[in-house]
Amino acid sequence: MALINEYPNASNNTLLSKELSISKPAITKAINSLIEEGMVLAKKRRMIKRLFIIL
Repeated sequence: MALINEYPNASNNTLLSKELSISKPAITKAINSLIEEGMVLAKKRRMIKRLFIIL
């Protein structure tokens, strides 16, 4: 969640995967869990498929 806070306008699966050295499927699974818990909001942007915002 610290990376999402650090890069609020660029936090997506690709950035998180590269920065954390974790596969994109693992990032997706973790982010989906955070979305279900209401801790993260996923928004779609034109250039970025999904952008994550901490609530």
